Amino acid sequence: TTEVAVVATISTAVCAWNAAVGGYLDVHGVPCEPLLPGVPSFMVMSLPALPFTLASPALGLLLVFRTNASYARWVEARVAWGRVVSHCRNVLRQSSLWLNDIDAGERRDILHQLRGRVWAFPRCLASHLSGPEEEMKFAGELRVRLGEVNALRLLTAPNRPLQALADLSYTVNALPVDEKRRVEMDKSIVLLNDALETCERIFASPVPLVYTRHTARFLSCWMLLLPLALWETFGEAVQVGRHSESDWLR
Repeated sequence: TTEVAVVATISTAVCAWNAAVGGYLDVHGVPCEPLLPGVPSFMVMSLPALPFTLASPALGLLLVFRTNASYARWVEARVAWGRVVSHCRNVLRQSSLWLNDIDAGERRDILHQLRGRVWAFPRCLASHLSGPEEEMKFAGELRVRLGEVNALRLLTAPNRPLQALADLSYTVNALPVDEKRRVEMDKSIVLLNDALETCERIFASPVPLVYTRHTARFLSCWMLLLPLALWETFGEAVQVGRHSESDWLR
């Protein structure tokens, strides 16, 4: 919105100044004298359109490359987060299915602890990839779901998602299931670690800043100076339209 407002303001200023210096056509197509007759005609604000025509393909390629790079990063991040959701569900599904040979009360306590560990990983990952604005809310959620001791361990860890994944591994390793089933659950944890690496790589390696700066500066100069290049063409088009209308009426 701000960029559009700036371009519109410059366009309005160019039209007003050029009309005041070089004259203008009224609503009936009648040429009017300049409002500032003492200003030389070379003070009309205009630029040749050829540089803008030649620069348009280069600008288009830069914008397309930047858009494609941004969309590819978004798709990769969305796929990685989908893997996080899928494998967290797998861990809970497998544990709920395979913990049937123990006491009901013990099974309920184990599943409650495991649900907390599974929930902690994506929540820590989301906080790790976000800003510090929700730090207080995040700390409160950890204390409610995991208790003060476990929450403090995660909050003070150098890498919170990795610590949450380690806690989940310890919990799965302590489950009263046979080794084969424990290995199957551990495969999901390994894939969660791969998704963590993908998210951290995307977060830590954005589109090169030098490239984005040059593209932004190129686009800003092109858009801000474009009204000057359109003035001559726009004025001629208006005059042709007015004269054609007058000829048709006669």
